[in-house]
Amino acid sequence: KAVDPTIQVGIPLRSDKLGAIPATPFQGFNDKVLATVSEPFEFVALHNAYLPILYDPKKPYSEAEVFRATMASTRVVEDDLAYTRGLLRKYQPGQTIQIAITEYNTLFSIGGNRDDYISSLASAVYVGDLLRVLAQQDDLLMANYWSLNGNWQFGSFTNRGEARPAYYALQMYDRAVRGRLVSAQVTAPAFATGIVGAVAAYSNLPLVTAFASIENDTLRVVVINKDSAKPANLTLQGPSRRIAAAQVSELRGADAFRTKTPVMRPAAHDLPAKSFPLAVTIAPHSLALFEIRLAR
Repeated sequence: KAVDPTIQVGIPLRSDKLGAIPATPFQGFNDKVLATVSEPFEFVALHNAYLPILYDPKKPYSEAEVFRATMASTRVVEDDLAYTRGLLRKYQPGQTIQIAITEYNTLFSIGGNRDDYISSLASAVYVGDLLRVLAQQDDLLMANYWSLNGNWQFGSFTNRGEARPAYYALQMYDRAVRGRLVSAQVTAPAFATGIVGAVAAYSNLPLVTAFASIENDTLRVVVINKDSAKPANLTLQGPSRRIAAAQVSELRGADAFRTKTPVMRPAAHDLPAKSFPLAVTIAPHSLALFEIRLAR
């Protein structure tokens, strides 16, 4: 900083628990670091978004249990972000400290029978839901998807250039985060999950979540259906202005986890809507991007 006062310095933190499991052998690490550090820093780095982590091979979770835990994993990340902010308020009162997430993706097993779930449609739905959460954090400095290509099961496309489902989720948000965010309120049925891997037990989690933005006259809405078996019959409410044109692109497939089962590459098709409400159905375990151009 003496050479370049604009440089940003960050420190790594690791919460004692992540969801349902201990996250470090050094319990109390965050408190000790934050209570002791005296040099200025601008951000903290977290490694809290690889989930659901089925670390115990003695627990033969069903696919239904694993899917529900995967869909609940964004809540684990949200809880850790809230916990971290509480520590920063305690040890750095009045300071603006940003948060960086080193990497994010799903992680099920390493060298186990669920390794390929990382490159599945269910993983892409988690990525889409996590992006929904992260895009709405005012103090987020960065969050890095792991990884671009190849790299075992992690790449958004293979080293042969074949797109994996998460590629399309990232592509949707490349469009959806343009303009400014607008509130997206959802009324939907709920689901629950027990403790599965690193994911804690939760109840009353919405089966449908949404993210919305507006750029000039174009309203974009990402809708995520976390139901593994049932389509979501949506009724989209919006501004009172007429709809000049509307399209939807949907990332869906027959099976949430079978990576050999083809995933439907999203392709936009027109919706015949002229005004809100807009009724449409999206498939189970799917992501849909609505792009709605409002009439002037």
